[in-house]
Amino acid sequence: MENACVLCFNLVMLNKPHPSLKKISELNNSELYKCSCCFAFLHKSNGIWEVISGGDYPREGYSCDLSDTANSVHENPADTAP
Repeated sequence: MENACVLCFNLVMLNKPHPSLKKISELNNSELYKCSCCFAFLHKSNGIWEVISGGDYPREGYSCDLSDTANSVHENPADTAP
């Protein structure tokens, strides 16, 4: 978890989804997301989030929108992220 951004940390600890998440897979009650901010992979199962692969945060030359978001998650594939 030490390499995940603040947004992903808040997601796991406080269940606060953010707009940098891109859903890349879904199967039954299991969903896989990639954060376009820190590039961590996150898993959601039965409403519980976990980081399954640490990201690359902080990254030089890339800033994340750390403003409070309204629990929005993008449904676009992660390969569309910068």
